[in-house]
Amino acid sequence: MRIFGIDPSVLVCGWSLIEYSDGAASYIDSDTIFTNPAENISIRLYKLMKKFHELLDEHRPDAISIEEVFLRKDIGVVFKLSYVRGIILALAGDRKIPVIEVAPVTVKKVVTGNGKSGKAQVRNFVVKVVHNNGIRFSSYDESDALAIAYCAGVVGKF
Repeated sequence: MRIFGIDPSVLVCGWSLIEYSDGAASYIDSDTIFTNPAENISIRLYKLMKKFHELLDEHRPDAISIEEVFLRKDIGVVFKLSYVRGIILALAGDRKIPVIEVAPVTVKKVVTGNGKSGKAQVRNFVVKVVHNNGIRFSSYDESDALAIAYCAGVVGKF
């Protein structure tokens, strides 16, 4: 199963693609999408939508995994994350691609065994679980997206 993982954000959005089969994951591709904070949010969201439209058409995943929104002190951040999640969910719905939403603590627990792990620890462990020590991430969001995809394979609620 090809799983497309997404760590949603308006400013720095990570994505990844893995093949998950029989309890093992293989790395296919990943990257980070950066938007310009000087641009109006509507332009940034449009650019994210367009990029994810292209990525989903190119990679044709069997499933999408996206991180759930968790409560933060800054409600504005929660709204912006929700906008990006809405884009992804709509694109998935249009393509009839099943989506699994995973909580950040679940991702950390599945990947590292500890639901309170930091980003560096998640990055170190996820490289091992996808059996590719040569990956060079451009952001923690990219490695988080890989962890989100892997977690979806393990949890398997598609």
